[in-house]
Amino acid sequence: MTKEIINNAVKYSDAQSISTKVTLQDSKLNFEVKDDGAGFDLTAKRSGNGLKNIRYRIEELGGILQIESSPGKGSSFFYSIPLLRTT
Repeated sequence: MTKEIINNAVKYSDAQSISTKVTLQDSKLNFEVKDDGAGFDLTAKRSGNGLKNIRYRIEELGGILQIESSPGKGSSFFYSIPLLRTT
């Protein structure tokens, strides 16, 4: 998912910088990907499947996704994936 988000930022956002942060907290991997690019309207209809696929993959892993973006303001993706215990 991180690769897809960064790929989309490089291809579509015209960003000058993209940052990533990964932390481990309470048995969850927490991801943050931000860019200072063009941003986009979260309420607009999209013809592609990129965001839908990202959301689906995160949810399939039991995670949650939060996206913040608006035209001209860049984009931020926050998502958390629980780690499964192995015995």
